[in-house]
Amino acid sequence: MTDDPQKVLFYDGECVLCNRSVQLTIRLDRKARLRHAALQGATAKRLLGDLSPEELLSGVTLYDRGEVFRGWRAIAKVGGILFPWLAWGYHVLRVPPLPWLLDRLYAFVGRNRYRWFGQYDSCALPPAQWRDRYIVD
Repeated sequence: MTDDPQKVLFYDGECVLCNRSVQLTIRLDRKARLRHAALQGATAKRLLGDLSPEELLSGVTLYDRGEVFRGWRAIAKVGGILFPWLAWGYHVLRVPPLPWLLDRLYAFVGRNRYRWFGQYDSCALPPAQWRDRYIVD
C-alpha cells in the first residue's frame, strides 16, 4: 500500500469561492472522510500528474482511491461521500442531456469565479482548527 491518501478533494487555492466551498465541505464531513489539497501543490502534481496546468486549475477535482473525477462530477461524488443516501444522484446526473448541461454550467461559473467571488494573491492557509484535514505542500 502507498502513502497516498484515499480521498482528496483538490481545489484552486487562490479562488475565494473554492476555499469557502472546501470549508463548507469540512463542516459537513463530520467523519473526516475527505482530505483537501490545493491544485497548486505537490500532491496534485503527484496524484494528478496527467493533467495539464490549465486542466488542473479549471475546476475542482476529486481523487478517490485512484479514480479522478472533475468538475460537477467531483461535486456529485463528494455529495455521495458526505451523504451516502445521495450516492445515487451521481448516476442520475449522468443521464443525457444532463451531463452536457452541467458541463456548460460548471464551465460558466468557473470562467467567472474570480470576477464574482474574488481571488487571493496566493493559496490561502487553512483555518487552524482544520489543518489536519488539509494536505499542505
